[in-house]
Amino acid sequence: IASSCLLLHETELWDSSARITSLIHDCCREDPAPACELSQIAPQNKFFNPTHYWQKYLKFASYREVILARQREDCELYRVGFGLFVQRVRSMEMARNVTVLSLSVSSDWSCQAWLASFAASMEAGSDPPRMP
Repeated sequence: IASSCLLLHETELWDSSARITSLIHDCCREDPAPACELSQIAPQNKFFNPTHYWQKYLKFASYREVILARQREDCELYRVGFGLFVQRVRSMEMARNVTVLSLSVSSDWSCQAWLASFAASMEAGSDPPRMP
């Protein structure tokens, strides 16, 4: 929802319609209101099954190393892009005096750290970390 809120925030600068203002009010906070229409239509990846990926590919450390090596450039793009996204959302939060992203979300993200956390969670039998 944070990306939708950022879009609404920037749209409201030139279109301050009641509809946009209402969506921002209902949705752009860490715990959206029940009336938030965005949470009702937010896409869910119904096909992602972390256990399947773990069993087939990621439980093997050698596979994880190869995947990270082959995705090095993509991971750098994600790292930089995610950092900029978090900075922009934090600016919006300050401007609106709301919290959309949990305070635990940091702009310091990497594929390596996420994959290590995912592997540790799967090995421990706990829920894997969500993608930010």
